[in-house]
Amino acid sequence: VFTDIIDSTNMWEYDQRAMRAALTIHDNIIRAELVNFDGYEVKTLGDGFLASFSTPESALKFCLSTQKKLQSVAWPKEILDYALQSMCWSGHTNYQSRGLRVRMGIHFGAPFACSPNHLTGRMDYYGYMV
Repeated sequence: VFTDIIDSTNMWEYDQRAMRAALTIHDNIIRAELVNFDGYEVKTLGDGFLASFSTPESALKFCLSTQKKLQSVAWPKEILDYALQSMCWSGHTNYQSRGLRVRMGIHFGAPFACSPNHLTGRMDYYGYMV
């Protein structure tokens, strides 16, 4: 699973203090949900994560549960006020989105290779499935 906060660069420019607080909330939710669904944090990529799971079903359950948690958490007011984060367009109707919007993608398969990262010691994966 790859995750990425939508429009994070502009949000950092809008309010660094609020974004720092929001990123901490985001990271805590992601890490707690990884534990809940037996996921493995491979690495962080800026404001996103690369995580692995033993099954595609676990990955999907992680994504769905994490999205629900992200919508229900108490975000800093400045994050909620940020126009691009508070209103979304679905193509037919407007709907409200609370706080950070996080895109998530799932890909599955066997890696070509894996090896421990020399800095973190965490297992890293290589191949088309990454």
